[in-house]
Amino acid sequence: MMDLRPALQGIIWSDWWRVLRENRFRIAPRFWGRAIGTSAVALLNSVNAWVEKQTYGAQIDEARVVAPIFILGHWRSGTTWLHELLSQDARFAAPTLFQVWNPHTFLTTESRTRRLAGANVRDDRGFDRVQIGFDAASEDEFALWHGSGRSDFMSWTFPRSAAFYDRYLDGVALSDAERKAWRAAFDTFLRKLTVRYPERTLLLKSPQHTARAALLAEMYPDARFVYIHRHPVDVFRSTQRLYSYLAGVSCLQINDWYDAPERILQQGRRVFSAWAEARGPLAPRVAEVAYDDLVQQPLATLERIYDRLDLPDYEAARPSFETYLARQSGYRTNSYEPLQPAMLSRLREAWRLAWELGSYQDRAA
Repeated sequence: MMDLRPALQGIIWSDWWRVLRENRFRIAPRFWGRAIGTSAVALLNSVNAWVEKQTYGAQIDEARVVAPIFILGHWRSGTTWLHELLSQDARFAAPTLFQVWNPHTFLTTESRTRRLAGANVRDDRGFDRVQIGFDAASEDEFALWHGSGRSDFMSWTFPRSAAFYDRYLDGVALSDAERKAWRAAFDTFLRKLTVRYPERTLLLKSPQHTARAALLAEMYPDARFVYIHRHPVDVFRSTQRLYSYLAGVSCLQINDWYDAPERILQQGRRVFSAWAEARGPLAPRVAEVAYDDLVQQPLATLERIYDRLDLPDYEAARPSFETYLARQSGYRTNSYEPLQPAMLSRLREAWRLAWELGSYQDRAA
């Protein structure tokens, strides 16, 4: 039976057509059903996006993103858990799973979809045991990936174009027109969130933002940042599992085009290098935390973040944090096979900055 699930859930037709042209319409026959499904939702999204623009266009244009908080850190460093924890403070607004999947239309379709599908549908993410649902705090990079195709995550959809889409990781190699389009897509999404949550501080999380911190500070001069780090060996092993899962979820080409471990090494090198460069100038508005501290002393770690960023009334939010932590008390992380010595040596060389930035010591893999 043909798989008609859309590869890009929230894209509109103009962006979908651009993506197809970028890839010269090269879609593996086994994924033609997904391409048909994506085309169908792109047409529907275009209609709904037009309705949304007519309804909310003026408010979106007038909205201003004030003092957002960005959670940074390499994939699998604990960014998701920190994001969900901080989002328990009702003064923050984190984009939901529905919103990042439907960035062009959520202002007009979210409540209707919630009534039809229910708000409490939850499952794990497939590559770990974190539970997700429509209202789960979610990664805004998905809004760029599923909404415009302007994300390095597109390398999972079109692996043969990985080098082309990897430019979106830090934006350095983008053309002026591409960079302008990326900024417009991202800023529009944040302004729509501001319309949705007018009295709340946006709380955003995307590992890619670690490589874009300097750009984000330029776009939002009053932004604040929380950087979380974890032992590089654990990060690498967990990221391998992430890749093996996501490579098959949204692909439209056979995913045999690149060496996944090598790509993880190179992506990580770029992320840590960009952060090492941005870290100094941004220091006055950055809180840095270790994953191990967050696991072992979550409340104390959160309090340090509030103190460092001059966030008000930690004690008012503390009961919400405690309730969330109690619900998560049975959570267990995945276990992994040890790294082979040759891979550990390659990791140590490629991610040297990760060891230095976190002051980590070598240990058994």
